[in-house]
Amino acid sequence: MNLLDVFEDRAKTTPDRIFLIEKERVLTFADVFEASCKLASGLVQTGVKPGDRVILGLPNTADFCISLYGIQWAGATAVLVNPRLTAFEVRNAYDLTEPKLVIGEPLNLSLIQSSLKVWSPVELIGIAGKSLAQRSHNDLSAMLLTSGTTGKSKAVMLSHNAIAANAHQLAKRKQLSENDRFLCTSPLFHSNGHTAVLQSMLAAGASIVLLEKFTPEGLLEVTTKFKCTAISGVPTMYQHLINHFVSKPVDLSSLRLCVSGGAPITLALFNEVESRFRAFILEGYGLTETSAGATGNPLEKRKVGTVGLPLDGTEIKISNDLGQELPHGETGEILIRGPQLMNGYYRDQEATYQAITADGFLRSGDLGILDADGYVKILSRKKELIIRSGFNVYPAEVENVVRAIEGIQDVTVVGLPDTLYGEAVHAAVISDLAQNILEERLKKHTGSSLARYKRPTTFSIHKDFPKTGSTKVQKSGVVEKLKTDPTLVKPL
Repeated sequence: MNLLDVFEDRAKTTPDRIFLIEKERVLTFADVFEASCKLASGLVQTGVKPGDRVILGLPNTADFCISLYGIQWAGATAVLVNPRLTAFEVRNAYDLTEPKLVIGEPLNLSLIQSSLKVWSPVELIGIAGKSLAQRSHNDLSAMLLTSGTTGKSKAVMLSHNAIAANAHQLAKRKQLSENDRFLCTSPLFHSNGHTAVLQSMLAAGASIVLLEKFTPEGLLEVTTKFKCTAISGVPTMYQHLINHFVSKPVDLSSLRLCVSGGAPITLALFNEVESRFRAFILEGYGLTETSAGATGNPLEKRKVGTVGLPLDGTEIKISNDLGQELPHGETGEILIRGPQLMNGYYRDQEATYQAITADGFLRSGDLGILDADGYVKILSRKKELIIRSGFNVYPAEVENVVRAIEGIQDVTVVGLPDTLYGEAVHAAVISDLAQNILEERLKKHTGSSLARYKRPTTFSIHKDFPKTGSTKVQKSGVVEKLKTDPTLVKPL
């Protein structure tokens, strides 16, 4: 299965149907198909060959979509990166994937290697020739970066087959059709924006409205203007929308579906969104390693408090630490198997071996249960990652940066409850520095080395950390201490 074949078929059978809307720029399937083929040809002219990797670092624009499909038409693999990453983080992505070329905004990406040209989509289209590559459905379509619990970046390898399978699974579960118009607020470099929105809408033959930057007022205005039928986001986004909508209501009569993921949504917020927007909330669950989705609540039989049933063709079981399957109702690690699973982590056989069982199940690292009806309920994260506004923040990655600061002897990063963003990134440090000097160094160093959502927003100073029997820092003990004495928590 290959979505490029679906794309070509859409361009030939429904060439005038609208595919992308970006502000006042409206592109049909035929428009995007033609532009992406030209860009692919331009890539070939620069020397890009099948199997090469091309970094794509653009915001939520039509040019991102044209570039993504162009890279794939050229037979290459798109390495999706956040255009707002610092030069330090982009350099890590470059070293990990060794791209042949970069498509992005020079101001953000040009520092990764002075000799490497950063191309714009317009430049590549301008040098188009004629030759294009043919790809197999087993070839790699994209690589999405994840930092992992060790702080070491990993590149998740997703084949054309995996992405296409997940796109069709999600389109079916959401009951998408050619009549839908999905407002995309999720970053297209993220698995949700890339697969759950862009690719699933292509599979359904529907339209996408691109929003480059989220603001409550902007989203509600665009939803009304273009009569969007579906939106997706994290609970934090929906809380912002409700707060704005209450004071300045707008006509949302076209809206039928509000997809929520990335973090659990409270029952109160669930009910308020449905009541005020007159649309269904649909919760689901998935990982970058599952292309995007693994479960979703069926619209006709939703169960609040769960992330729904496994998607078509997907198997889920609950396992104990010995790898033994547990019966319904018992807590264990969620294991997933299906056509949407990753090929593995690029050039990291050990991490791949640890993530995928011998019989092909992905170890999610999340704890949950299967209820009597087969619905999945997420209880907690087995891994120590922090989820802030739907983005994964891996403590080890932040700790590696903070430890490099002069005057800090040790650090442990934990998540603290945040009513607006889900979790706050907190740096607990051991240091003899004065509080004002420590605060200044933390802000300066993390500000230049980490994307905004990864930066600690609070910190605390300690003489020592509670330890386990094996002398490892007991993060739960640190969190408990901060809860017991909240005066220790200082803002950044």
